[in-house]
Amino acid sequence: MRYTFDFGAVLDRAPELLWGSLATVGLALAGMLLALVIGILGVVARSSKSEITRAAVIVFVEVVRNTPFLVQIFFIFFALPLMGIRLNPTVTAVIALGINGGAYAIEIIRG
Repeated sequence: MRYTFDFGAVLDRAPELLWGSLATVGLALAGMLLALVIGILGVVARSSKSEITRAAVIVFVEVVRNTPFLVQIFFIFFALPLMGIRLNPTVTAVIALGINGGAYAIEIIRG
């Protein structure tokens, strides 16, 4: 069975593919920046003298790390509007990436 791939269709859509790639990189960078901020603030809060603050960070980390990322995205996108908080899909993606990455960053930075 011989098949040659025709790249014509791909090349015809090169501008859209480039825009999509740039959008993906932008979402990833924004999510990583938010994750870094959450991670640093979480480590500072985790080393607090207040037991309530430490417990809140521990619960946050455990809940986020033990729920599937897709469930977190669905919760942010579908459940928050039920509480009156409406977000567009791009903001939802950045927040979900930031929260998920932030929970892991807390543990990584804490070391």
